[in-house]
Amino acid sequence: MKTNKNILVLGNIREGEYETLINHGYQLILLGDISANKNTINHEIFSAIYFADLKNLGADFVSAIRNIAEKHLIDFVLCLREYFIPAKKLANSILKHHDNSGFTINLSLDKWLMKKMLVSQLGPEVFPKFITLESENDINEVLTSFEFPVVIKPRALYGSLFVRKVLSKEEFIIAYQEVKTKLNDYLAKQNVPNKAAAVVLVEEYLDGSVHSIDGLTDKDGNVFLSPIVDVLTGRDIGANDFGHRVRYTPSFLPDTINTNATHLIHKAVKALGIKQTAFHAEFIITPKGPKLLEIATRPGGHRNYLLRKAFGFDLNYEYIRMLEGHKPELDVKFTRPFFIVTPFPKQEMTFNGVSNIDYAMNKESFSRYKIKANLGDKIGPASSGYMSSFDIELFGNAPKVMLKQAIELTQFEGFYL
Repeated sequence: MKTNKNILVLGNIREGEYETLINHGYQLILLGDISANKNTINHEIFSAIYFADLKNLGADFVSAIRNIAEKHLIDFVLCLREYFIPAKKLANSILKHHDNSGFTINLSLDKWLMKKMLVSQLGPEVFPKFITLESENDINEVLTSFEFPVVIKPRALYGSLFVRKVLSKEEFIIAYQEVKTKLNDYLAKQNVPNKAAAVVLVEEYLDGSVHSIDGLTDKDGNVFLSPIVDVLTGRDIGANDFGHRVRYTPSFLPDTINTNATHLIHKAVKALGIKQTAFHAEFIITPKGPKLLEIATRPGGHRNYLLRKAFGFDLNYEYIRMLEGHKPELDVKFTRPFFIVTPFPKQEMTFNGVSNIDYAMNKESFSRYKIKANLGDKIGPASSGYMSSFDIELFGNAPKVMLKQAIELTQFEGFYL
């Protein structure tokens, strides 16, 4: 069924994010970032492919959008990477599309602003205690009024990059300087224009399990939630980082906790007042109940693919349907345990391919693996500012066994030699 409607996809892509839109009759046009790994692009699903610098939003980017608009009538713009959301907003402005992402940019890229807004609406108990470090007084406040351990993270970045657990006051100053230096180097290399990204945020450290919910909110503010996805971070497997190592669903959370968490997310989305957008919420289950970590106004990484594999509905398709004026349908069509495992190397190194992949392939629930890095790329842990270089997918009907296998895969050191 052809709709004759064109969707402009902005940014780097993952397999599984857009393919079903083709099945529903939409035509996809890609404007990829110049840094994209072009080997991972499925050229067959795009009717046209272009590249531009999506972080430097100057005259060249404006010209690229205008050039595309001269050749294609663009009906919708999709972006699943928070660091390209400013490009999405500018693209919609050039195309004269209505876009509420001026608000979206701030919420997606500035965790401090999002937290401040929600604390003013819902009270301080919804978040771990937090402060931005912009002066010596802020540093002194951490040393005098925070209990250790604490978490250091960029105020406005993505992918759990440079997020670090600090155990003591003595370690704090050294850790802060290390994170600040690495963060500034990273931002300079990536040409990230967002000044808030260079500011460091400190949070109270909470013991608990990390989870996420994705969803949609329509033009009237009605909220539609997907099932919960459970997450294992580096800290859950003994590493000192918060990079997401395993994402899996259905959730292992008991129904009562599940209900409390979905109620919190629903309330937070309503409090933010966001409308006509997708969103991704992360939270932690503590002994005192769920606490928010962040809400971003874009779909979460891997979530469209993961939810479709596990539950049979397509979040991106329902998002487009909502933009067309339809009520989104996030109803579960079936339930099949599905895991995405992301092994990180322990130290910075050059990517020379994946070694000993038989270790993964011999797992009973192994489905496939996907390489995302180019040979010769620098790779490393998330705490040093690196994204993942490959994923492993597990499919099966024994979720507890699959979880054990997923943890074994994240702890296996033989993939990177």
